[in-house]
Amino acid sequence: MVWPDRSASSGVAWDCLRSQMRTGTIFSFVKSSSSKAGDGYAASLTQTGQVICDGSRAGIFLSAITFLWVSLLVILHILLSVVLTSVGAIWIRQAKWVDEDHKKLVNSPNLMLAAMPVLAVGAAAEVAQHVFDNWLYLGLIPTFYLATFYSGLAMGQSLLALGAWDGDPGCWMQILPIASVLSFVIIAGSGVSCTNAARGAENEISGDPDLAYGDCIQFLPFIPAFITLGLATVFIFIKSKAPTSMQHKFLCIALTSLVIGIGSSLVLTKTGWQWLHVPTAGGFFGLFLSELVFVKKIPGANGVVTADEIIPGEHTQLIV
Repeated sequence: MVWPDRSASSGVAWDCLRSQMRTGTIFSFVKSSSSKAGDGYAASLTQTGQVICDGSRAGIFLSAITFLWVSLLVILHILLSVVLTSVGAIWIRQAKWVDEDHKKLVNSPNLMLAAMPVLAVGAAAEVAQHVFDNWLYLGLIPTFYLATFYSGLAMGQSLLALGAWDGDPGCWMQILPIASVLSFVIIAGSGVSCTNAARGAENEISGDPDLAYGDCIQFLPFIPAFITLGLATVFIFIKSKAPTSMQHKFLCIALTSLVIGIGSSLVLTKTGWQWLHVPTAGGFFGLFLSELVFVKKIPGANGVVTADEIIPGEHTQLIV
């Protein structure tokens, strides 16, 4: 049950998406010592899917652009949560992970394969959060949806890194999946704590639930997930059995995509410009795509040729 007990709205807030939300987020709330809230969203709205935006009207042309833009936004999220992870699973399943001397090219293909459904569940949780919020981007508000999303990404990246590791990563690296689980507990626990604080303030005569909730929200609960996600991402590239030039090339692409995704997210959180949600999703799509393409190229970089890459004429000549 969310606080307060109200029914959530449903559908995409098209009028709001034409322009932008009210500037500011839940973090814009003034502290509880003040008499009123800032320009951010009231907890009673963010907790029930009834967010506020300017509701401005626009002409037919802008409405058509908005429709295409929102469609692209939804498609990018579907690609992230369903298509990309499915394709990644197929690539990992079909690849040959031993060289001609029967030496392992990666630590565990099964761990890499297990990372795909974990990433899919994490990305699907973010889609669920967006549906709840009518596809309006609200920022880092600790909910069970976002706890599943960020911890799922951290866990998926950790499994992919440990699986693609050149050799045995060692017992100490098991801290990555452990930290991913703790990330879920921290984010979800923070959300529950803030919700309880708002409920407590609601029962007080002079209490303000929205201010109590806004005063509780912090960026800190998300830091463990971000650190785990970042370390696992770097390890995927630098600890794999691939040429250094190839590692640096794909690491540069991945980090650039990550900067675009996080940077757009921060600007969106500050300004409320919803069109920035597209480069945010696009940045994370580029990150995961670059990782999967990199992993797919590891066998080829070590001289392993799959059956579908052999030219029939050359294959026959080698047999003779």
